Amino acid sequence: MAIYHFSAQVASRSAGRSAVAMAAYRSGERLTDERTGELKHYKREVRPETVILAPAQSPEWVHDRNRLWNEVEKAEKRKDAQLCREINVALPKEFTARRQLEELKDFCRREFVERGMIADIAVHRDDPNNPHAHIMLTTREIRAEGFGQKVREWNDRELLGQWRAAWAEQVNRVFERNNRPERIDHRSFEQQGISDRLPTIHEGPTVREMEERGIITDRGTINRAVRAHNSMVIDLKAYAQEREKVMAEISRAQAPKSAKQLEDEYSRLYWQRQNVKGDIGKLESQLEQIGKVQRLEDELAALRKQQDELRPKNLWQRLTKPNQNRNDVLERDIQRVEQVIRVEQRGTPPASEAPRIKQQISVLQGTLKAIDRAFQAISQERQKMQQEQFRERMRQRAQYPERDRDRGWER
Repeated sequence: MAIYHFSAQVASRSAGRSAVAMAAYRSGERLTDERTGELKHYKREVRPETVILAPAQSPEWVHDRNRLWNEVEKAEKRKDAQLCREINVALPKEFTARRQLEELKDFCRREFVERGMIADIAVHRDDPNNPHAHIMLTTREIRAEGFGQKVREWNDRELLGQWRAAWAEQVNRVFERNNRPERIDHRSFEQQGISDRLPTIHEGPTVREMEERGIITDRGTINRAVRAHNSMVIDLKAYAQEREKVMAEISRAQAPKSAKQLEDEYSRLYWQRQNVKGDIGKLESQLEQIGKVQRLEDELAALRKQQDELRPKNLWQRLTKPNQNRNDVLERDIQRVEQVIRVEQRGTPPASEAPRIKQQISVLQGTLKAIDRAFQAISQERQKMQQEQFRERMRQRAQYPERDRDRGWER
């Protein structure tokens, strides 16, 4: 599914930001901050794809990343100066890497460079499922002799809205040209009239790295819960539509059917029933897993309570350590349970999703009942047709016994 993300932020010196440090982190290059004399370098396993786009009147040195952002720092005298604007945009993973870069450069030339900004682009592909770009933009007009005045119009929030819409339109045009069904939408869920889906929050590279090492973070947990919620909302809608379809089949007047039509409907309903039963089983397994994790967390809480009760309460107990052996056993048990919890939590929805899973099971059970009714109706009709076919064969055998004997049939 195509993902839309397009956010903007302004880097300010008052927040401790450095344009040179930001450029070094995003490009993966070694840059020297001439204001502080510090070398800025952030090692990356996957080298970013970088390019600098600038207006035609720009001096040649703007294409030197080190000098560009040092000149930006020199042009800003105030301690609370706004150094640059950064755009963070998700690239459609449905595109090739070349197509992603070409569309991004075309967008930056049209929306930023033609307005007079310099765009320093860095495409990150560390995670194949999350290709994205950081676009650092200058905030001052650029002339042949260097930077000029600040352009306040570039701070307009309406302009940001135009950029967000323009990126969605450009990506969707590529999807349309290639006859692909995917589309992205720059509007929020609220603006789209979608009230039952939740947005994820930004994780950042530090959180993603911790999650990849198996460290559970608050932001990662929130996003897992949001994704689980949204996937179940989609599933609930799909099953509700399927249920309506089945109910419509039941209520529709049954027209006479051929033997082949009956067999096709019988087979389709049979496999529908099996698939829904399988989905119910998977959801019940998730509920069981949630319960297992909750029991382990209760066990962990009980062990920690015991450990607290054994803590030394006075100087004599701290010196003699009368419960040291028991403390060692409890510590080993706590580590063991924590390790089991970490393993069991992988792929397990958070406990807060248990009510929604139960709701989904309830919807599926209603769908299963509807399918069962349709299946029983078609089974009865199929059985009647088979009985009629059998009686017809018996009538023919009674009417033409000689033909039956010629075919080797005996009464």
